[in-house]
Amino acid sequence: MDTVTNQYSKSILKKQRNYNEQIEVEITENLFDIPLNDVFLLAERQNKKRKFLFVSPLLGKHLAIKPQVLFTVGQALAYCLNFTIGSFKDIQEENRLEKKFNREVFSTLDTCEITNKYEGESLLFLGFAETATALGQVVYQCFTNTQYVHTTREHIKNKEPIFTFEEEHSHAVDQLCYFDQTYVNNNKTIVLVDDEITTGKTALNIIKSIHKMFPRKRYIVLSILNWISEEAQKSINSLEKELDIEIIFLSLVKGNIVGEDTLLIEENHSYSLQENDDKNKKISYHSIYEKFTKKNNFIYTGKSSTHLSITGRFGIKSAQNDNILSYAKEVAEYISNKTSSTKTLCIGTGEFMYLPLLVTKHLTFDCRFQATTKSPIIPKRTENYPIKSRHEFKNPEISSETNYLYNLKNIEEKQVIVFLEKNLKDVDLKGLSSILKTLNFVEIHFVSFM
Repeated sequence: MDTVTNQYSKSILKKQRNYNEQIEVEITENLFDIPLNDVFLLAERQNKKRKFLFVSPLLGKHLAIKPQVLFTVGQALAYCLNFTIGSFKDIQEENRLEKKFNREVFSTLDTCEITNKYEGESLLFLGFAETATALGQVVYQCFTNTQYVHTTREHIKNKEPIFTFEEEHSHAVDQLCYFDQTYVNNNKTIVLVDDEITTGKTALNIIKSIHKMFPRKRYIVLSILNWISEEAQKSINSLEKELDIEIIFLSLVKGNIVGEDTLLIEENHSYSLQENDDKNKKISYHSIYEKFTKKNNFIYTGKSSTHLSITGRFGIKSAQNDNILSYAKEVAEYISNKTSSTKTLCIGTGEFMYLPLLVTKHLTFDCRFQATTKSPIIPKRTENYPIKSRHEFKNPEISSETNYLYNLKNIEEKQVIVFLEKNLKDVDLKGLSSILKTLNFVEIHFVSFM
């Protein structure tokens, strides 16, 4: 396989098929020579718009990861972005990151401190809910003099979003933006961050929504994976011409989906609680509101007093980063003293991923991290298939919605810590707690930030 340098990326040509030969992809760029199975795995999902899903082993969403992994991914994306906007190639940093992505050490990374604080023009980073809220914030923290916001699928009572748009191919399509318009009422370059770009339609949808009210000259779309085809690129070029703007797509891995079986899957099996509920397992509840959240004044002061002010939903700025980090370290120390020093699975809930991830990173014992999701993936016991088991339950915050957790059956961790933004009642947590009590966990902890 020949490798050549092409601007910020190493261009290659490599074909890969998934476990059942239904999807064939062609990889054309891979900057850090990341082993492809560490970047994406293919699974089937219950969605008539698109029946397959690229499951990321890097995000801590559907699959559990060491928290250090996502911070390394964020640094890699930040490097790509900084090179593009600053035309500065740092061979030493590129080699450092490539070594971290080595298969033998990547899953056991023991450090994830941000080693570069890129300076330059002021940027606005925007992460896509629900999968990329943490990824977007990690990338944003690699830069100085920047701001971060993320979209949400939550309809917040008594508050109108400044704009909305639809996410293509998603199981839940509505995306809303509640941050103050001062974040976008300027001419800054907006950096849209997502885990995967397939057609680019979602990115174009939000660009059109933003540009209609708050026009500017440049948008950058940053992702781990980019599958934009030549046909999709024509739509992007057309919008650039129509709006007289520049749209730049950057990614760690780029390729094409060259073969796809379009047969839709009919799935009627229920994945609700099946094992016996062990009522003898103890569940502990910890609220950090009075001791940490209220003390640090991290409560959103708008019409929604049930939300944190530092998640990106309402917008944050670089000047707040040190305080957020100190807050996370304080919470981690507190939780470490309230729980056992044993192998632990930490779980973020929905869009609430970054703060749980940051706290998990600073706990004093061995932890992995993943999050609940709205995406219904079909589990299979087939060899090399990424999703082996699935548990479904009512969303603790919105009882009409179903949430999912994957690959918890026969898990090696004996302790689980679930991080919640809001202080919920026992009845709201019944579905999730019942699931956790059926599994191998000996200790179950719920931690609420509000």
